[in-house]
Parts: sequence; C-alpha cells; structure tokens
Amino acid sequence: WLFISIINLTFLGIINAFYLSYEAHQISQLVSQPSYWTLFQWWFVKNTFCDINETFSCSSFMANPASKLFWIPFPYIAAIVYPILFILSLIAFRAKSNNIVRAIFILSLMWIAFNSIIISREFTLWVFCPACLMCTAYIVSIAILSGIILKNNKKVISK
Repeated sequence: WLFISIINLTFLGIINAFYLSYEAHQISQLVSQPSYWTLFQWWFVKNTFCDINETFSCSSFMANPASKLFWIPFPYIAAIVYPILFILSLIAFRAKSNNIVRAIFILSLMWIAFNSIIISREFTLWVFCPACLMCTAYIVSIAILSGIILKNNKKVISK
C-alpha cells in the first residue's frame, strides 16, 4: 500500500503542478501585456478556487517576482519533477528495487529543499498559495513513505 500511496501522491502532484503552471502562464501573460481587457481577465484569474482571500491567494503570489527562481516560475519545475517521480514510483512498484526507492527518496528531499525556498518567500510576502502548500504536503508525504519503505524493506527488497 505504500507504493500505491506514492503513485497516487505523485499523480496528484502532476495535476497540481500542471494547474499551477497554467495559472502561472496566465498571470505572466496578464502582467506582461496590460490593457483594459486585462482587468477583466485578472478578475477571472483571481476568482479561482485557489484564491480564498488576500493572504491565501495563488494569483497574488504568482504575480510576484518572488514566485520565480532564476526567472522560471516554480510550477514549471514542478511539472517536470512530479512526472519523473511518478515514473520512478511505477518502476519501483513493479521492480521492488531499493535503488529506485532511494532515488525517489533523494529526489523528494531535494524537492522539499526547493519548496522551502518558495515557502520562505511566501512567508516574507505573507501571501500563501494553497495549491503550493498542497504540493509541499504531497512531497513531504512522498519522502516519508519512501523512507518507510527503505527502512522496513532494507533486506527484503533487492538492491
């Protein structure tokens, strides 16, 4: 069930990352090309499930330059990492390989480190993206579950 949980979490992470990538793209288009039409579009973008109020708002955070790392919106990076984790989790489920689980564990720890940068920026701005927080919950859960698999199956799983 641990492998199935990791597969499900990575799949949810893919959906979340692609949703956030779409939002980031829409917001970057609106910010880069201001017009009267942009005001209507901005209202539409700001009225998604992710925008609860001024403190919990994906669009407010995404519109801020702090939501980018090396000029790349962080959801674009997540849209690469989660599919990789998904494929690795499918391979790990099928092959029961300690090395693949270890790769999932290490990659998830690296992604937690990256997420901590984004969350620290959210704390600095005091604007939190609920979908980003879900992304953090997914990756922390993946790291914990893969760590449990490594700990429990150290001698059972082939190297």
